[in-house]
Amino acid sequence: MMKQRKFLTCLNFDIEKIRFFTRIATLTLFILKCNGDYFLLWIAVYSIIYFIENTIIHFLDFSISIFYVYDCCKQRWQYLH
Repeated sequence: MMKQRKFLTCLNFDIEKIRFFTRIATLTLFILKCNGDYFLLWIAVYSIIYFIENTIIHFLDFSISIFYVYDCCKQRWQYLH
């Protein structure tokens, strides 16, 4: 997991930044539109953003895991040959 975090840092990309900015965006939307008519809209938008955020994060975790396995296999291959 530490190697994955280092890889994300090398890409200048941080999962926590995604989470922070999506939370700020939904909170801002809630503050701007906070009345009875827009409350359900806020819940819908928050749900969509939460789904997209988690999809991106899981995809990145999966991709980084593949790169990590590839890197380990490559190093092992070089060590053996």
